Amino acid sequence: MKSAPSDSCASLSLTNLDEILTVEGLGGVYVGTVDLSISMGLGNIIDFSDPDLKNAMAKILNACAKYHRVAGIHSQTPQIAGTLSGLGFRLITAANDSVLLRSQADELLAATRREISVHES
Repeated sequence: MKSAPSDSCASLSLTNLDEILTVEGLGGVYVGTVDLSISMGLGNIIDFSDPDLKNAMAKILNACAKYHRVAGIHSQTPQIAGTLSGLGFRLITAANDSVLLRSQADELLAATRREISVHES
């Protein structure tokens, strides 16, 4: 369900993309996918098949190519990262810090439980 677009930094950034990308010394831009989606009134669930979101990402990629800047973006999974790479994004994060910390903590806990059970047998 779409909501009213906000006057957020992400929506203003889309409007002023050429001005932003011509800042001297700027190497690229990084798209926060949730920020972009919310600013466009699409909500906080990222739907990469949404035509409005696809158009916004294409606008960003085209502008970055025009000004020889790196286009970066946040992804939720390695699979989505692959898709975004195929579109032309070159700096891609596949998870946020809390996902990475939880994943590592789960792995460490499982390994600890395995070691303890070996020694208790």
